[in-house]
Amino acid sequence: MADKVELLMNIVGTELRRAQAAHKPMTSAHEGYAVIQEELDELWKEVKTNPPDRRKMAVEAIQTAAMAIRLCLDVLLPDGGRNPETNWTLFLARLDEGGEE
Repeated sequence: MADKVELLMNIVGTELRRAQAAHKPMTSAHEGYAVIQEELDELWKEVKTNPPDRRKMAVEAIQTAAMAIRLCLDVLLPDGGRNPETNWTLFLARLDEGGEE
């Protein structure tokens, strides 16, 4: 199962990098939400199609996941010039403790 997860995360990462090259960074949580909602609406459209096309649904699900990650990278992760891994670890630990950044 881990191999499938790793493969899928690589595919999402490729889609994320494609989107980063094609579009400016997100500038707010509102913009990020709107982009994710648009991708989710496209996924919902594919889900409702009869007969369903699993490939098209997968493409839309991957794009939705990539945009959720992009929101985190562009808007939600604090940027202080520090190690991004440390930033994420501390940021998420504070959330787990019920605190704010």
